[in-house]
Amino acid sequence: MQELLIGDRTPDLRLADFLKGEPLSQLELGKVYVLEFWATWCGPCRTSVPHLSDLQEKYPQVIFIGVTAYEPNIDAVKAFVEKMGDQIRYRIAIEESLAGRAGWEGGWMTKHWLEAGYQRGIPAAFIVNQTGQIAWIGHPIELDDPLAAIINGSWDLSTKAQAYGEMLAKNKVRERFRLDKGVSTALAENDTAGAVRLINEAFAAHPEFELEGRFWINKLHALTRSAESKPLALKYAEYLIDLAGQTDIELLRSVSIRLLDANRQSGEAQAAAPDSDFAELAVLAMRRVELLSAQESPSDTTPGVWMLFEMYFARGLLAIGLIDEALDHAQRAHRWGKEASAPDEVLARIALLEKQCHGSI
Repeated sequence: MQELLIGDRTPDLRLADFLKGEPLSQLELGKVYVLEFWATWCGPCRTSVPHLSDLQEKYPQVIFIGVTAYEPNIDAVKAFVEKMGDQIRYRIAIEESLAGRAGWEGGWMTKHWLEAGYQRGIPAAFIVNQTGQIAWIGHPIELDDPLAAIINGSWDLSTKAQAYGEMLAKNKVRERFRLDKGVSTALAENDTAGAVRLINEAFAAHPEFELEGRFWINKLHALTRSAESKPLALKYAEYLIDLAGQTDIELLRSVSIRLLDANRQSGEAQAAAPDSDFAELAVLAMRRVELLSAQESPSDTTPGVWMLFEMYFARGLLAIGLIDEALDHAQRAHRWGKEASAPDEVLARIALLEKQCHGSI
């Protein structure tokens, strides 16, 4: 795959439809563009909408385009854009699909912009300058200063390009990205052993990777994907929970979610009923999170995070037969979902979870 870095010429613009704003088929020289990749299921993407709308009003000469990425449900995008109405004050476009890739894997723009630019997550934004080059890549919340400099001509593109390349090398971004893609491909092919082997080889070649929590979760993900590796998955999950101890809330959350999503297939909105052995460990981790979180103010974490936590907590409790407690957490998830203005389909999943709890009482 051709990589896309600061200073490079932009790839094509392959957009299938515009849900908001005047359609575009190409990027013109002499204009500045901001392309922001987002999805309806991404909480941080949704919270970026007001910021992008304000920037579009501040710089009417700049063309802002919100491009869907990893979005399996285009109807959900249309409903979201319609519901937001004038709160979204910039163009919204759906990318072209790509043969051999499902909606949740992303289409042409995802592959040739987002992934080529080594952006592992969303939201992610690209600024295209007046000469048709990528001038900046990063989180949309950090757009303000680089965008202002690019517009007024004070942006030193060659210096920024050199610094960006040095950052990629220093942080081994390419190596991390290749590992992520390799593991994802192996898991998509149900090659659990291959995924674990790739992770272990990367740990051996780059010992610092084994100190990063997200690679621990990648390994746990691989181990939970087959019945044969279940004993190893349980052992590894216990190791990670012990490693997290009484301090690492994020690792405990991630382990519990991974365990409860062990039956989840790619592209599914929600996993089937959790394995009871996995659920027991997940509940153990979540009880620790609950104790640690009691020391925080609710404002320390966004409502969307609490909603997701309570949803998974309820699923885990339900799977091990603690019905009354599961219902309590499902109801908490509903309250957090309302506060987070969660999409209707998410609230519907929470309502189904509450119904399942009631049906088990």
